[in-house]
Amino acid sequence: MVTPDEQKWHWGEGNKYSMEAMKALLLLNGGGALALLAFFGNRAKMLTTVSTEAIDWSLIGFSVGTFSSVILFVFAYLTQLNYGNVGTEGRSVRNWWHYVAYFSLSTALLGFFAGIWFARLAVVAALT
Repeated sequence: MVTPDEQKWHWGEGNKYSMEAMKALLLLNGGGALALLAFFGNRAKMLTTVSTEAIDWSLIGFSVGTFSSVILFVFAYLTQLNYGNVGTEGRSVRNWWHYVAYFSLSTALLGFFAGIWFARLAVVAALT
């Protein structure tokens, strides 16, 4: 049986890990966009119509991921603020921030994966 103090400790540790994961997601999306721009910045002669379109879609994917990561921080904060104010009882009814945070997380992940996919297409098209 877990004591209330142990539950609080695990809750705090879980929040630390989720905060670090959100930071990593923000860095991955922003870093992916910067890496793509740096790669193609000196290789303007290699660009084709296919690679230019793929770069556009890749940057859009990374932008969506970065924006969603920032929104995720906001809604994660609002979720924890609501838990602190009203407790966890009835959270499915009163704490819709929780679900918006999960949606933002999913959108950030999808943006990152879309950015990676289109970046791969751009690099392959430019190198072949």
